[in-house]
Amino acid sequence: MLIIGTLMYASSGTPMFVNFLMERLHKSSGLFLLISGQFVMGLGSGTLGVTRAYVAESTGREERTKWLSWLTAVQYTGFTVMPVVGAVICNGVKEGGWVEGGRVWLGGVLVLNEYTMPAFFMTAVAGVTLGLLLTVFEDKKREKKEGKKNLTVETGSPAAQDWSGETVLLGLSRFDATVLGCMLLNVATKGSIAVYETLTVNFATSHFVEMDSEAAGYVVSSCGAMGVVALLGMGQIGKVLTDTQMITYGMATMIVGTALLVHFGDHRHFGKYRFESAVFLLYSVGYPIGHTAVIGIFSKIVGKRPQGALLGYFASAGSVARMFFPIFSGYVAQFLGNSVMFCFLIGVLGVATLIVVTHRETLRRLSTE
Repeated sequence: MLIIGTLMYASSGTPMFVNFLMERLHKSSGLFLLISGQFVMGLGSGTLGVTRAYVAESTGREERTKWLSWLTAVQYTGFTVMPVVGAVICNGVKEGGWVEGGRVWLGGVLVLNEYTMPAFFMTAVAGVTLGLLLTVFEDKKREKKEGKKNLTVETGSPAAQDWSGETVLLGLSRFDATVLGCMLLNVATKGSIAVYETLTVNFATSHFVEMDSEAAGYVVSSCGAMGVVALLGMGQIGKVLTDTQMITYGMATMIVGTALLVHFGDHRHFGKYRFESAVFLLYSVGYPIGHTAVIGIFSKIVGKRPQGALLGYFASAGSVARMFFPIFSGYVAQFLGNSVMFCFLIGVLGVATLIVVTHRETLRRLSTE
């Protein structure tokens, strides 16, 4: 579906396809292909929970955070570093670029320009991934287990089951409440970083001296690359810190980074070092470590239960946060100012950190039993 979606997206910038559809649909076909392509790509991208479940079910409890962090590193590279690749491709096909302002091949069927080239690049990436999926990966076949005894083996001792099944909040068991809490931690971290992904460049160019959109983009991408390095080193970090400590320190770092952007006075004296420091704390340290630790501890708490559905819900909660946090924060920034919006994010992350610290023993016990 990703391949189909990216080709539809590329077709929206190909005059031959646009004119063909306009003759038959009598409407703005380019816009129709653009929106439809994005929709299909969104459906094709809904495999995050599946890939996490595959990794979780293929690894042991002790190594799970490390392997999930490597998976997250690939995803994080796409969010933070790949936009630079897209910028390079777009610059290459503009006038004076290495494709000499774009080319039209096969009578207009294949058009290379700043709109279609990134789509064709992603089509090639999706094609290579599909080839690896069909030739290298193997399905994980679950063995059906019957009887209460097997359930005890899967989910812990009878005493542990009694403790995790104890009702603690609004009719929810301790296990259910903890799973829900981890999803809310995912919402807090994912939603907060989504706000920066949406507003960072605009905020940087309007509030910081000597900072234009290109410079801001390179700062974000560079810090994202350093975040990928941090994710690849999660195995070593995990030998020093527990999952709950990584979550706590990660969100605390995000709070500090956000606080650097709060200022209720005249912002004309802002130096770009302040923006660079904030982005470094958010993109290189706080979010990659804290959020990945949330994924890891969630998977450990789920244990040997089927991970696909729960990790799918977990990913969906993050996706909902990525949609609504930027919208809500945009309204707050427009009517109350950017600093109020940043204070709101500090409040969200602060409450989430307090919950982790308060219930760290519950998290530790459920993730190890």
